[in-house]
Formats: sequence, C-alpha cells, structure tokens
Amino acid sequence: MNSLYGNRLMVNVSSKLTILAANKFNSTMGKSLKFLYIVKPISVCSLSKALNFPKSTVHKRIKEGKIRPYSNALKSYLSRDNKRERLRFYLSMLEHNSLQGQPMFKSMYDYVHIDEKWFYVSKEVERYYLLLEEEEPQRCCKSKCFITKVMFLATVAWPQFDENKNEEFSGEIGIWPFTYKELVKKNSKNCAARTLETKAIVSVIKDVIRACMIENVPPAIQSKWLRSSAMNTIFIQQDNARPHVDPFDVGFLEAASIEDFDIRL
Repeated sequence: MNSLYGNRLMVNVSSKLTILAANKFNSTMGKSLKFLYIVKPISVCSLSKALNFPKSTVHKRIKEGKIRPYSNALKSYLSRDNKRERLRFYLSMLEHNSLQGQPMFKSMYDYVHIDEKWFYVSKEVERYYLLLEEEEPQRCCKSKCFITKVMFLATVAWPQFDENKNEEFSGEIGIWPFTYKELVKKNSKNCAARTLETKAIVSVIKDVIRACMIENVPPAIQSKWLRSSAMNTIFIQQDNARPHVDPFDVGFLEAASIEDFDIRL
C-alpha cells in the first residue's frame, strides 16, 4: 500500500508474496504441465499434487486463463478403407437432382431406424406418491447387483408435418421386447402352477432378431406409414451389429412386400 505523510517519501509496503508465487508457478508450470497428461487423467486435485501447488493457486490460474481445461474424447481409428466407405455413404445420401447446382442431402423421410435397447425390469430406488391410508409397495429381488434386464427392439422414423405445421406422422413406429412365456411348474406364494410367466430372453441371437423383425417391423410400418408416400421405397437403417438381418433375407423380403410396400434393409 502506498502512503504519503507530509513531505516524506512515498514507500511501497504492499506484499510481494502473490507476485513471487505467481512467478514461481509460471516458471514451473510450462515445464511440468506438458508431460502430466501422459501419466494419468488430471483433475484439479491431482494437478495440484503433481505440480506441488495448492488447489487454490491452480484454480486461480484456471480462472485467469493460464491453464485451459480440455475434455479429450476417445475416437475410433479409421483406416483408409473405412474412410472410403464413409465417403461413399455420404455421397449416396446426396440428392441426385441437386448435384449440378448446390448439393443437398436427402430429407430422410423414407428411412426407418432400428436399434436394440436394454432396460432394467426395476430400479434399485423408485419414488411413489401414496395416499395416507395406502400401504407402501414391497419390491424384492435376489440381488441388487443382478437386476433383470430386458432387450427391446425400437423402430422410429422422422416425424412429418403439413404446410401448417400440423403433425401428420409422429415417427413412432413401435418397440418390442425380447421375451417369452413359460408355464410355472409348481405352486408358490407368487403365483399358482400352470400360470403363464413372462421371462426375458437372456441370449438374443440372430434368429431371435430375425423372427422379431419379420413378425413386427413390416406390419407396423405398413399400418402407420403415410399413404401419400407409401409408393416410395422405404429403407430400414441398421447398425453394424453381427446379429442383424441380412439385406437379402428371403423371409423378410416376403413380409416387406405385402400390401404393395417396397421395404428394404
């Protein structure tokens, strides 16, 4: 703090600890910070320990902009063949009529996307709203670490609207669980014998997915698709999972050609 009394000289009595700490930090930061990312992922706590500085000092330097936080995402390695295939796919999604002028991508209204999703039968903790006289529900399982999961096949498309922005098609086609029904062999406190019990299919193989796609996907598309665009070719987009159906599967092509629809994988 600078002070002046009468004709006396001006003396600087401010503390120099902050300047010294900043200079010390700046001199060592550039040398050691460059090599820390090789050792392990860094947080503010681990960074302060590695640099041998307080967390408050590191936090101040982050606020000042001398240290830049960065989240590094792990990306898939692409070979030259992978890049060529991706480029071919991008080019195939361009409208052929727009190639002479300004290229435009297809609207994707004739594409249906399918994927498998896992859902737990129950959560470890659930919230309920009960009346005062209601009893609290009792939920039990053998182990909280092994709650039953069920795989679903979900099918969606782009929603479509008219000129007045009224919804004509929601895009929701269907979702189907991979389950089966089995007769209970013995009486128990939960259910009587000979009762049909729904169980999850543990191993969802290619034959199971193929049967589900043939029985459910084409009829659902044919019943919910807009009749104005029913004459267009409808493409079902799958990912690269191995159990998925082959594009030239005879059973699927027969089910997809019913009611004059052209549905392809």
